[in-house]
Amino acid sequence: MVNNQYRRKPKWLKGDVLKKNLSLAEQSFALINHFPQFKEEFTEGKVTWIGTLQPQLISRVYTVKIEYEKNGFPKVWVIDPSLERYNNQPIPHMYNQERLCLYYPPAKEWKRSKWIYQTIIPWICLWLRHYEIWLITGRWMGGGIGHHSPSESVEEEKKHYEE
Repeated sequence: MVNNQYRRKPKWLKGDVLKKNLSLAEQSFALINHFPQFKEEFTEGKVTWIGTLQPQLISRVYTVKIEYEKNGFPKVWVIDPSLERYNNQPIPHMYNQERLCLYYPPAKEWKRSKWIYQTIIPWICLWLRHYEIWLITGRWMGGGIGHHSPSESVEEEKKHYEE
């Protein structure tokens, strides 16, 4: 018997081929293989990675936590060292001054069909690099869209991921 599964035409949406959402296991396997300094922990419907990143050779080494729920989006915290403020100003591009804001959700720059190791990890390094410059100069050089307030709500962020 012939398996016709591979002869199906791809599904299209607005001119693009629909890509499948990657599973937690696929994401974790790829991330750990590309960044072995990360450790994983699976709980029901969620995976958490904790590991170190150094954005450039002259940078500090940061310990970061990435949490990813099955139908959610990656959430990122810097857990060590504690992030400092420049002249007591709120740190730019953070949610509630706790989690990193790495991309603009309404632009759909990240989707569940994208690899975390190819998107979120490099974006963390880029964010940390811009943070280090901001800490010295007081100017955020990373561009991006400004937040409504330093404590932009998580609910506001979530609404951009509903599909």
